[in-house]
Amino acid sequence: MTWKPILNPITYKDVASSTPPGSFTWISPKFSADEEHLYYLATTSESSELSLYCLDLSDLSVRRLEIPKRANTTSGVTLEEDLRRQRLRISFFGVAGYELFSLAGRELMLINTDGHYLVMDPKRLEIVLDLSDLALTNPTHVPSTTKIAAIEENCLVTIDLLTKEREVVASPSRQGVSVGVAEYVAQEELDRTDGYWPSPDGRWIAYTEVDETVVPTFPIVRIDETSVNLEQYRYPFAGEDNASVSLFICGIEGDKLRQIEFPTGYEYLSLAKWLSVDRLLLQFLDRPQRRQRVVIYNPAEDKTYELLSEEIDPWINATPQYELLHDGSVLTTTEASGRRHLCLIVEGSAVALTEGDFDVNEIVSLSHEHRYVVVTTNYLSPLENSLQIYDIRERRLSEPLDLVRGSRQVVVSKGQRWLLEQHSNREQPFETRLYLFDEPIICGKDHLSATKKWHSHTPLTLKPPRLIEVPLSGGEVMYGLLYLPPDGISKNRPVVVNVYGGPHFQMVRESWSQTADLQAQLLAQNGVVVVKFDNRGSAGRGKSFEAPIYRAMGTVELDDQITGLSYIHSNFDTDESSVGVYGWSYGGFMTLSLLAKRSSTFKVGVAGAPVVDFRWYDTAYTERYMGTPSDNPEGYSHASILSHIEQLKAPCLIIHGLIDENVHFRNTAALLERAMQYDTELELMALPTSRHAPTLQSTRLSIVKRRTEFLLDHLL
Repeated sequence: MTWKPILNPITYKDVASSTPPGSFTWISPKFSADEEHLYYLATTSESSELSLYCLDLSDLSVRRLEIPKRANTTSGVTLEEDLRRQRLRISFFGVAGYELFSLAGRELMLINTDGHYLVMDPKRLEIVLDLSDLALTNPTHVPSTTKIAAIEENCLVTIDLLTKEREVVASPSRQGVSVGVAEYVAQEELDRTDGYWPSPDGRWIAYTEVDETVVPTFPIVRIDETSVNLEQYRYPFAGEDNASVSLFICGIEGDKLRQIEFPTGYEYLSLAKWLSVDRLLLQFLDRPQRRQRVVIYNPAEDKTYELLSEEIDPWINATPQYELLHDGSVLTTTEASGRRHLCLIVEGSAVALTEGDFDVNEIVSLSHEHRYVVVTTNYLSPLENSLQIYDIRERRLSEPLDLVRGSRQVVVSKGQRWLLEQHSNREQPFETRLYLFDEPIICGKDHLSATKKWHSHTPLTLKPPRLIEVPLSGGEVMYGLLYLPPDGISKNRPVVVNVYGGPHFQMVRESWSQTADLQAQLLAQNGVVVVKFDNRGSAGRGKSFEAPIYRAMGTVELDDQITGLSYIHSNFDTDESSVGVYGWSYGGFMTLSLLAKRSSTFKVGVAGAPVVDFRWYDTAYTERYMGTPSDNPEGYSHASILSHIEQLKAPCLIIHGLIDENVHFRNTAALLERAMQYDTELELMALPTSRHAPTLQSTRLSIVKRRTEFLLDHLL
């Protein structure tokens, strides 16, 4: 196959880059309290290290903040920080996060550099307190005080910024118990990364006590050039015991200790948030995750009041946001209607504010008088993220305020003078725009004045993938993306399916990230037609589209992928005898499932970090979608790749990190062992020092090269 030479062809190094071309964005942008500065993290395509930047809002000049040298100059990321980044899917090194707070009228910054912490004055670039020589986890400023709270040596402690005095607030009640931390499933599956919460007035601090002694340890051996280390993890497998979590509250000095009881029948604490100085909101889920109970705890009265109870089949996607209004009602979202919509909780009843065939994705900002709320929605399309404003008094949702259609992230300053928007679509690389409100938040584009915009440039010639709509048997439409070779010809060309297919995620988005999917673009550059589909079970389409996978993973997702593939063959005349597939994590499970259960369709596959048997995955995720192995043995057995290994005939490469603490390598080891029993040949690329998401540039480069060549060698 030959065609005209490509200008700036994509290389393996391009694909392995931490920041794809045109994807430069400001990470974790935060406005200062005085609204004079905007801080953010950023990197370049040449580096995988995040640096801290400051935008001066008076003249819009940008400068990189040089962080003073810390006391602990040990290189590398701490184990605790490495695991935290895995949970948060952070692939960068350097400055991993920062927190702004005020102390005696002075704005300070608590900075995390590879798991080592320091407090800095960002204006003077001076270290106020160097914490880098302490083994701290998850430190935060205690509001209205001069103290930092943190976990140190399994104790909840405070450190005074002025006197440097350290006090223990809470310590474990017995051996095997952790204080102030979130258990594994809370971090990985419930989006709760914190285990302690200081009150806004600094008087109280609520915290968890986690007893993991009932959860067996799972050993992982880490072997590198210089050492052999044994890592032990308390990992709750589906159907087995979870960690026991208790909730306590005490004064910031450690006095007035009392326990806050979990509601009977509820096992997970999915959210804790102070709505005010005397209202601690707690959100609980039962173990099947069909029931959600939200309560308010008043520490002064030591009483709990029920705010809301919901039961939704087949599962609840836990509500992520709550805002207390002046009249005592609570603004939040709910999926009770089948789509996520704004609602007000008034005296224990939820009053719907929005309705329709769309979702409210995020509550961005609430106006000072609590009349207007800035939200993002998929109002225009399931593939987009639009900016809208809801008028609570008039019960009216504005038209989308988007100047450019696509996906966006929005941040509003606390004083509601500034709005930062970062958006893109398949045709346009990421762009950052800063807007100045002519007056506090009100409905309408006329009150937003564009101040400046920053473009993200790309040196590569990338052709946006084509959006396709595939009709499904039930009347739904499945969205997909199609990447064509440089000459635009699909006839008789091989096809590769890039698959994920699991819940709580969308692959197909109106975003530059899809155009900058350089693995797909590289395959297309080599003469392959690449496709990706969001089958039933994917997020962003409502519960009716997501729910068909319930208790039946590895069924309807495969059917839809095959339907999408048939659509491609019929409409683009591609080569039906030369089809490959690749994916990571759930996509690795889907790759193996398609190779084994639809073996006549596929010629080759590459499965990354695959779940082979969901009995070996964690409780919260697996049971939400599958129930337990004891109450759904047929579903687990059918989903298991081990049950279908004898049908897997096509060449298959498995890529897996040996120290993956999320999807354990035991999955791949068991598959290899079972494959030998059936004389099934599988190829393995083991990653000795990689977890679930490989972070080293050299590792990513090796993965890209091996995966690409394996697919092309068997298809061309």
